Amino acid sequence: GALSGIGSAFLVHRKLNDAFGSLAPRIMFTGAMVALLVPTLMHLAASNPTTVFLLVGTQIFFASFGSAMFTTMIQDISPAKLRGQLFGISILIMTLLSSISPLAVGLISDKFPSNPNALLWAITIVVVPSILAAVASMWQSTSSFKSTVTVLSV
Repeated sequence: GALSGIGSAFLVHRKLNDAFGSLAPRIMFTGAMVALLVPTLMHLAASNPTTVFLLVGTQIFFASFGSAMFTTMIQDISPAKLRGQLFGISILIMTLLSSISPLAVGLISDKFPSNPNALLWAITIVVVPSILAAVASMWQSTSSFKSTVTVLSV
């Protein structure tokens, strides 16, 4: 999943970059996050381990596809001398936010101890709004991104 996601991202970026320029990675990231919702929601209907493994592989593909564009987006919005610091801060923020998810899943699933699907529902309850928030953030910041890229490319 991961290698195919990264490889596909590289190929798609080469095609979209001509049409959309510095917006191509943002479009790809947003598209991958929206696509990630499909296998996430399909887990709720999975009835056997094979289906679950295929869904997880699909999730890894889309997550890798979108994440592959992260470095490109950072490069587009930061001057070279600050790029390392911006990467460090971005990774720190992602790590801190990522550490909240397992806690939230555990707290939610513990509220339904008699439900055998409580963990699966808890994961979905945490993941879906997180993905939607990521997509909304990307959408909301598009004009600021364009302005930043314009200023830095002068």
